[in-house]
Amino acid sequence: GEEWLSFSRTSGTLSQLHETQVVTLHCSTEQLDIYPTYVVIENADNPDDLKTVLVSMEMVVSDTTAQSYFSVIVDGKAKSSAAPRTGERTGELLINMGDVYYDVLYVNRSFVVENHSSLPLHFMINHNLRRSSLTEVNFSLSNISLKVFSTLLVPPHTSTRVFLHFRVFSAPDSSQQSELKPENELHDQHVQLEISVSCHLVKDYHRVIRLSATCHPTRLSLSQTDLEFCTPRGESTALNAKPLDSPPLRTIRLEPSIQTTVVLSPSKLQLRYAVRSSCCFFNVTSEPSDCLICAADPRPHLISVQPNEAAIRQHVAFLTNAKYIEEHFTVYNLDDLNEHKQVVVRLSCGHVHQQAFSYAPSKPMYGSSVLEEQILSFHSAFMSLWDTHLTDVVNAVSSTGAPAQSNSNVEESDAPGKLHAALLAKCNAVAQDEAYSQLWFDFRHITDELVFYGMKAQTSRFVSPLANLAYKMLFRHEIFNAFTDTQHRSQQRRLPLTSSEAKTFPPLLVPWVKQLSYFLMHFPDVHSGIEPLRKLERVLLRHTRYRDHSVSTAPLSRR
Repeated sequence: GEEWLSFSRTSGTLSQLHETQVVTLHCSTEQLDIYPTYVVIENADNPDDLKTVLVSMEMVVSDTTAQSYFSVIVDGKAKSSAAPRTGERTGELLINMGDVYYDVLYVNRSFVVENHSSLPLHFMINHNLRRSSLTEVNFSLSNISLKVFSTLLVPPHTSTRVFLHFRVFSAPDSSQQSELKPENELHDQHVQLEISVSCHLVKDYHRVIRLSATCHPTRLSLSQTDLEFCTPRGESTALNAKPLDSPPLRTIRLEPSIQTTVVLSPSKLQLRYAVRSSCCFFNVTSEPSDCLICAADPRPHLISVQPNEAAIRQHVAFLTNAKYIEEHFTVYNLDDLNEHKQVVVRLSCGHVHQQAFSYAPSKPMYGSSVLEEQILSFHSAFMSLWDTHLTDVVNAVSSTGAPAQSNSNVEESDAPGKLHAALLAKCNAVAQDEAYSQLWFDFRHITDELVFYGMKAQTSRFVSPLANLAYKMLFRHEIFNAFTDTQHRSQQRRLPLTSSEAKTFPPLLVPWVKQLSYFLMHFPDVHSGIEPLRKLERVLLRHTRYRDHSVSTAPLSRR
């Protein structure tokens, strides 16, 4: 029989009608597990007379030792305390979706369930939304497609990432969209809900994740966000059957020759938009070129995508070998950069190009090379802009009679204060600089690209080298070091601010820190190459006014 189950007796005799005998089952509780088995009772006088009884036992642990069995990780942090009581903030796990938009599906936020035990554990994950709620939350094992589950099985000493598929509807039924009130009558809405994670074998214990979001009316929409190009069926068959010793191809013919997506403004209000392309093998153009939709302008706004013949001819060997390529471009609402749409452009040279495919990169590729160039170009422009402005600050303070070495101690102690005031004034002036606004847009796009590639690969390891390059280079610049106590000060430092200076970033610099927080929120795991960025974030948060809140709430608005 089973080692965990024993009986007070294994045989007996019933000599009279309706006579009974009691068999006591003894269960071992030495090991945490779920134990199912059948007990078979045989009639020794009649082999065909057989009875079976299903016996199962679930060995559970109390909540006092629960944290040694599993944890839930959000934004790289796993609180070990039990679910907080009402009004208690200590130990809370928070996911702030930030600014979201009605009827848009968000799939890139996630949390990690980690099993610390030597047994496979089953988890139940639920939320407290009502069925009638216009907010929809589903739990999935993928952000590419909805892979739902009833219970989550996590093997011993491993972890599983759970993606949220989150959407707030503007109407109970999508068929009612045309009957909605004008967009300007839709109001911003703050959404809050709780996600509960519990383990089947851990009694009276659950982890609570508090999710919040601020939902806004949609102002930017596209007619389609997936565009596909492929070789003609006959040519793709010949292409894949081409002998290895045959002459190399000069080019690849793709069809259709052009694809378009229409830019729409559901709000019927004026919309300024911009297109940022990361495509190598396609040319992306917008018509009309002013990228401005007005209520009185009847012109359709089209974004056209055509194969880049020159790039295809140059990389024809790579394309025939890879067979399936995925690129993208992004359309931004310039009045609210939080609202943007990414359009995926797929190129197929394989046999199964008629079927949809999704590309998950596993190593650096041409797209990451483009992003690397964008990061380096951004940093060059950023340093050039601020070097000019910081030189102006130093010269301005010097020209107003900043004390020399021989001045009195009172004047010397006042020098850093003057320099600090001049620096704050310069920050306020830079905010109006068009070149600065363009740099901010470039950096927002870099962050969005890092998130895009990281989520495609479903791991931060793919983008961690680029992310470290982007954020570490940025926050080592003197404009940030002037307000921090970092030890990595440049030897060329021109702003010798002392410890008596205010240590809070001016409002102009806080959004740059929020970009780092926003990137990190998409990768809740702690075993990754972005841990140095988490340490950098903790240093920077000490110098921001929102540092008293959870990091999760930092980019509520990334503006």
